This record gives sequence, structure tokens and C-alpha cells, in this order.
Amino acid sequence: MTAAKMAEAAAYPLTVESTPLIGVVITSSPADGGMTNYTAPGIAYGTVVNLAAPAADPVGYTFSQWTLTGGQQPIAFTTSADLKSITFAMSADITAQAVYVKDAP
Repeated sequence: MTAAKMAEAAAYPLTVESTPLIGVVITSSPADGGMTNYTAPGIAYGTVVNLAAPAADPVGYTFSQWTLTGGQQPIAFTTSADLKSITFAMSADITAQAVYVKDAP
């Protein structure tokens, strides 16, 4: 089996986090959503994943951005004008993080 075929047959974990808060409900497709921080094991190579932060921000915080494995994502990677959802294809272990900022007092 070639390296490319082995990669295509692989499955990868997707870790979904939020910072500085935890316990944020994230919806997803495929339907592995949950309350942060969680890991969805075994997502097949090439599976298109969409993650969405809640429409209403947690009290005292405002949604800022998504990061994937530590990197800030450009607008082209998001699927909504308010940047609360992100879509990507699984090709490795990925950590997606919904970043919130504390509101000014």
C-alpha cells in the first residue's frame, strides 16, 4: 500500500476546545458536537468537518476567532459572516479552538 493510500485509510482525532472558557456547546457535522473540551476519535481522512460556536456568546465574553492546531484561520476558512463557524477536511490530528475575549467592564 502506498503512503498516499495509507493516509486515505487513516482516521484522526479531532479535539475541540474553547478558551478561556470551557463548557461551551459546539455543534458539528458530522454529529460529534459536544461541550468543550472534548475529543471525537477516529474521523476518517478527508471527512469535511463543520464546527459552530453558539450564536449567543457566554455572558461576559465575545467570540473572537477559531484556531486550528494553534494557527489563526483566515476568513476564507469560515462559513459564516460572523466567523462563528469553520469548515475543514481532516488530514491529520487537529485541535480546533473557539477563542473568546473577556468583555470590558
